[in-house]
Amino acid sequence: MEKKLSAKKKIAAAVAAVAAVCVVGFAGYTYAVAYAGDTVHEGVTFMGESLAGKTYDEALKQIESKVESLGIKESVKVKIGLDEFTFDTGLSEDGIDCENLARKAFDTGRTGNFINRLSDINSVKRNGLDINLTFEADEEKIDKGIEEIKSTLISDPAELFEIDGDKIKLNLSYGLAFDGERLKTQLSENIKNGDFSDIDYEMTEEDMDKIDVSAIKQAIDREMKEPTVDVNDRSGQTVIGGQVGIEVDEQAIKDAIKNSAEDVIEIPVTVTEPTYTDEEYKSMLFRDVLSSQTTTFNGNLTGRTGNIKIAAEDCERVLMPGETFSYTEQVGRITRDKGYKDALVFSQGEVVDGLGGGVCQVSSTIYMAAMYADMEIGIRRNHSFVVSYTPVGQDATFVYGGQDFTFKNNTAFPVRIDTVVGKNSLTVKIIGTQTTPGKEIKVVTEILSKNPYEVKEVYDPSLQPGERKVKNEGYTGYKANTYRVTYINGKEVSRVFEASSSYKRLDKVILVGTDPNAPVVNPEPPTEAPTENPSTSESTSAPTESTSDPTESTSQSESTSQSESTTAAE
Repeated sequence: MEKKLSAKKKIAAAVAAVAAVCVVGFAGYTYAVAYAGDTVHEGVTFMGESLAGKTYDEALKQIESKVESLGIKESVKVKIGLDEFTFDTGLSEDGIDCENLARKAFDTGRTGNFINRLSDINSVKRNGLDINLTFEADEEKIDKGIEEIKSTLISDPAELFEIDGDKIKLNLSYGLAFDGERLKTQLSENIKNGDFSDIDYEMTEEDMDKIDVSAIKQAIDREMKEPTVDVNDRSGQTVIGGQVGIEVDEQAIKDAIKNSAEDVIEIPVTVTEPTYTDEEYKSMLFRDVLSSQTTTFNGNLTGRTGNIKIAAEDCERVLMPGETFSYTEQVGRITRDKGYKDALVFSQGEVVDGLGGGVCQVSSTIYMAAMYADMEIGIRRNHSFVVSYTPVGQDATFVYGGQDFTFKNNTAFPVRIDTVVGKNSLTVKIIGTQTTPGKEIKVVTEILSKNPYEVKEVYDPSLQPGERKVKNEGYTGYKANTYRVTYINGKEVSRVFEASSSYKRLDKVILVGTDPNAPVVNPEPPTEAPTENPSTSESTSAPTESTSDPTESTSQSESTSQSESTTAAE
């Protein structure tokens, strides 16, 4: 019995000894794992490649080799069509701390207390630990590069097409469909993933759908323009060239983009050519005298003559098709600073001295020239009394700020107004382009009524008995209509109403120095005004062109009250 107990004790002792050895061995092993050893623990990788079992130096060498193989670049090239652009990544191999990466791999499971180390080692062994490089794209540098691309690529459709007959050839430049956001995203993702390869940017179908078709149409479409002259050149010799008109349909642009695989697409357009080439137009300018009208004056009246010269010179100009001539705009305010002098004018129903006398002779002569050139008359009013320098019904009064005279160039070509002031005459020529051969204009005046003036003698105590003095001359009153008659090759083709004119009578007044109760000896008999015309008169012009109905531009001469309350420079 005692022997059996002794055997059991020996067995227990042996088991205890073995257990103690195991505990000591396990403790030694775990200690060795946690604190001893000079290699990277199992489960640690760098960018997917295992570093387990490698010393620090071996791990560093493997990491350096891997970093080198990545081909990290300081810049990435982007090719767009034939253009190549460089983007700065802000990265370089020298900026990668390989020693720090190797130390991180080697130190895994080697920090903290015994328990922490064992926990980290077991966790890495089970789950693994991949040490990776993280690349961040420099957004500011990428944005700067994209702006450079946008400024380099041609995005203006006006620079991308050329006319070829009845179609245009449009170059589908990358600038028309460049998607900067898409390129930015691609660059950022590539750099983040360590992909530093160059990028070949291609337009996608989605990009093509984003092309601004309306902008292309706006760039291509242009209005047809006829050649014209520079109005700032009073000679009218500076020609501004014409322009071919082009119109394209938006749907045609869309269809051409969608259906063509070529970089250059053809799009049908509607082309409108100018009526005349620049050379043809220039050869037709100012080739014909449409009308030439002359009125006379007393050159010995220096003040009035000087006024006529100033106003006539101010009226020389080129009038474009459809443009309106305004006597007020041409002559402006009548002032002494401009050189105007006093001369006879109509004012308040009388003939008196006033500043600018004579300027109405210029407006009236231009009015005559405009009628005979078959221009469209706008604003015109006759004087309160008949004038001596035009036929009845063919004058045009002017009062600055109160009464203008206007006409419009109703021809297809510019006209030039030329004036010539002689010793005792004023000539106005309207020079343009005659497009109707054999055309001639005559102006016919119909006298509706005539009211001859009377001679009145008025006692003036300041005069000596028997002394006589003319206070004012007499003017016969008239009512008249004028008509514009058009002839082609000598045959009358139209006769249209031009204007009505109504002139007041002004009696001749003689001042007499005698007693009003005494009989007047040898009174002066009534005489007609020197401006009186036959009941019907006509004037002619050089052959001219007409495109308007003169009945639409009649005068306002039937109202004469305004003439009585303002000053008209005769």
